[in-house]
Amino acid sequence: MTNRKSRHRFGLPAVIIGLVTLTTALMSPWLVAAFDPSPPIEEVVAEKATGIINRLKEKIGEPEETPKPVEKSASLSSILPPAIVGTSIIGLILGAISYLRREDRRFYTLAIGVNTAAVISLFGILLASGVILAILIVGAIIAAIGLLGGGA
Repeated sequence: MTNRKSRHRFGLPAVIIGLVTLTTALMSPWLVAAFDPSPPIEEVVAEKATGIINRLKEKIGEPEETPKPVEKSASLSSILPPAIVGTSIIGLILGAISYLRREDRRFYTLAIGVNTAAVISLFGILLASGVILAILIVGAIIAAIGLLGGGA
């Protein structure tokens, strides 16, 4: 008789990893906004203006001041998507191992489904934003041309 605990050795951790990853993927826009705020507009404008001035000085032939190298630390918005995808891959591998070991079907099915949903939801947010933007642009063009016959 098999031990009941050993039947979930890979399936249960895969489900837990998948649920945590799915939650992180769904909450990623708010996590990035909370922990990695965008710089003030004044700083962005100042950096762009300095860059333009330096390029103009180069074209004129004036020697450029050697700026201090700015060390950019990795932001949460650049770390989070690869971390979510990597964690989901680990969960998918554990789910596949659970399937191959013939563990409980509910666990490996849930593990593979949740980890796949995490990756799809991460990029689904971007895809949905692109589709909405495209619909708005097409709607604005149709309204400007007057193809639908609306207006006065």
